[in-house]
Amino acid sequence: MAELERPVQIDVEPDLEGRIVVRVHGPLDLPEVGDLRAVFANLTTIEGPDVVLDLTAVSFLGSSGMGTIAGLHQELADRGRHLLLRGTSPMIRKALSITGLDRMLDLEPVEASSAPSGEAPAADAG
Repeated sequence: MAELERPVQIDVEPDLEGRIVVRVHGPLDLPEVGDLRAVFANLTTIEGPDVVLDLTAVSFLGSSGMGTIAGLHQELADRGRHLLLRGTSPMIRKALSITGLDRMLDLEPVEASSAPSGEAPAADAG
């Protein structure tokens, strides 16, 4: 029997500020969290920099994904490190708000430059 291709892709690389950036592409729920947990296990067992979790390309964030993110946040905090969530779409922000995780996790502010294609950022009235 042929092995099914996993719908999630995870890339890890440093950024210019010395943090580790984890980019997730695809859905993030029960079938995919094992892959993310494996990446996190490597990140939390070493002394290292803070972590940025880029969710820009996440198409769905389920309860298992949220639980995994909350667990990473706690593991990093226990080691004096920090987790920042980047690229949180309105759908992801709503899910985090409903669960109260938006008050526990650090969400990078959505900038005006991230307005959807074809929409101009709001002009300053002054």
